Amino acid sequence: LTAILKSYPGQWLVAGDFNVSPRELADTTLVCELGGQVIATGSPTTHCGTEIDFVIASNAIAGMVSVTLDWSAPHRPHASLCIEINMPGQLDKVLQLPNFPVCDAARDCQLPTDMPAPSPIEVLDQLEFEGDLATTQ
Repeated sequence: LTAILKSYPGQWLVAGDFNVSPRELADTTLVCELGGQVIATGSPTTHCGTEIDFVIASNAIAGMVSVTLDWSAPHRPHASLCIEINMPGQLDKVLQLPNFPVCDAARDCQLPTDMPAPSPIEVLDQLEFEGDLATTQ
């Protein structure tokens, strides 16, 4: 990703789960080397209370980018990042992802009742069946 962004001649924005906090990433040289800035909400983005989902944008557009959270998306335990880029004069040609229906997969899940019993599996020279470890063989 670093090589692609360094060689890209235009403006760019990368959003995602970086598995580190915005502060931890900003404390490295990576963002500076890319010519970008970290843009975060300052709020937890996971149910665990950590903020690991955020945006890195090129310096030229970073001031036009704002990020908010949406917890209604179906990909828990993370919130969606809602990214707004305020680009005056460029509003007529903006690509946007299609809307998707929000459903809670765990709440709407129905398991079949006629499932076969699980077969024993060997784990590190032990037998495991239905979540219980048997003694070593």
